[in-house]
Amino acid sequence: MRSFLASILCFLLFSFVAINAQSNLTPTNIADLLQEEAVLPTAAEDVVTSYVFPDNAARRNVLMWVSARFENLEFTAGEPVEVLVGFRNKGSRQYNITFIDASFNFPQDFSYYIQNFSRWEYGMPVQATQEVTLSYMFRPDAMLEPRDFGLLVNVYYKDATGRNYTNAAFNGTVDLVEPVVGWDAQSFFAVLAVLALLGVGGFFAYRSLSTWAKKQKSSKKVEYGTKVRQEVEDDWLAGTAADPALRKRKQQQPKKKVNKSG
Repeated sequence: MRSFLASILCFLLFSFVAINAQSNLTPTNIADLLQEEAVLPTAAEDVVTSYVFPDNAARRNVLMWVSARFENLEFTAGEPVEVLVGFRNKGSRQYNITFIDASFNFPQDFSYYIQNFSRWEYGMPVQATQEVTLSYMFRPDAMLEPRDFGLLVNVYYKDATGRNYTNAAFNGTVDLVEPVVGWDAQSFFAVLAVLALLGVGGFFAYRSLSTWAKKQKSSKKVEYGTKVRQEVEDDWLAGTAADPALRKRKQQQPKKKVNKSG
């Protein structure tokens, strides 16, 4: 019984301490903490980043620096996108590239995140006056509605003293489009099978009609030949009592009635 009461007292004491600690966090302090987490490190003055999307429809062949004018790029929902990030160290000290990440944001306000992409770690040192290119890939969600999105590609690095820096390799608006439905192998063979069936059916129909037409033509020829042959065979009986024509005419003539006299 005593142990049970001791447990209840410990629980109440712990709850009082936790509530008292939370009461010290005023709304102003909470807002300050959130703001500190949202602020990214600044960029180093002697570092310049660039980007290029090699598989994009624009087919850019040169790197565009951050100060250049951005144009809307076009990506397909559900398909991977590769971006080559250029990192130029124009200073006299070494930097170490730690990682790169990206995100889709609301175009009118980049503080609203729509989709966060994976973080790729590199750990690549960049000496003074050196330039390197890193490959980073992300995949827009296939369920996203085709529209304009804000795309942010950040490069994170630090110097020899451990101070962190961040450069936005890309910070602009992109167009997300629906995937184009193409011909796959299954669809191709299905259409090929249908065409083959139609071809076979057409061949047999044509063959059947040809056979029927030949039979009709041959039967007419046989009847005409029989009639002509019969006329030729009976030609030598013309003018005689066995002439079929004379027999036919006699049969058609009416018989005369004979009056008997008493």
